[in-house]
Amino acid sequence: MSDDPRDVDNPVVCFCNEVRLGTIVDALVGGADSLADIYDMTFAGCGPCGGSCQPDLAAILQDWQAGDEASAAGVDPRPRQAGGEPR
Repeated sequence: MSDDPRDVDNPVVCFCNEVRLGTIVDALVGGADSLADIYDMTFAGCGPCGGSCQPDLAAILQDWQAGDEASAAGVDPRPRQAGGEPR
């Protein structure tokens, strides 16, 4: 994968800590089931900006908990809500 933050296959979600979607999905696969778990496992959402990516993290978590695991399967790496797609 590329280091380009615009990489559609593995975009950066948390720019302060340079945490990519793949890292967040790995945390979810590894048992993260709350925003606090995601923060603890990835440091996403805990940057000097005050957590401007937290709404995206919440959308990723919500999609995951709803069973929309397409990003982990490689079908569509962007979470439905965080990717701006209508539900």
